[in-house]
Amino acid sequence: MSSTSTNVDLRLMSEKDLEFVNTIRNHDSTRKFLRNTNLISLEDTKLWFKSTQPKWFIISCDGNDVGYIRTSQDTAETICIGCDIDVDKRGNGYARAAYKKIISDLYDKGYIVIWLEVFKNNNVAMNLYNSIGFIEINSSYKDERQRVTMVHIRK
Repeated sequence: MSSTSTNVDLRLMSEKDLEFVNTIRNHDSTRKFLRNTNLISLEDTKLWFKSTQPKWFIISCDGNDVGYIRTSQDTAETICIGCDIDVDKRGNGYARAAYKKIISDLYDKGYIVIWLEVFKNNNVAMNLYNSIGFIEINSSYKDERQRVTMVHIRK
């Protein structure tokens, strides 16, 4: 499936989605690129969800859930976003399509700064972000890992 033809839908995450989200988040290939690389129990995920009520979005294609979009530090003008795709569904253009959709939606809602953080050694993500209009504005090291802050440039 090419990334130009991938059509995804985004829906607000609910409690019924937490097992799906937790499974993706806890996969070794996802965790190694997160700030917190620890395994997180489903019970702790449910407690986190109830206490924070995050506005995350489930990514689906043709009725099948394929991943999720994370949002944080939302000021109604600036927002941090991130995305994780189910390990078995990576490489099909879902992240690209989801980012394009949410970025467009956020600009339509009046956001002026859309940004993210990524580890420099996450080459797949770095290439994706560069290709969809993000530029590096800062970087720092923590725990011997280089973390890059990128901001989306609207065209």
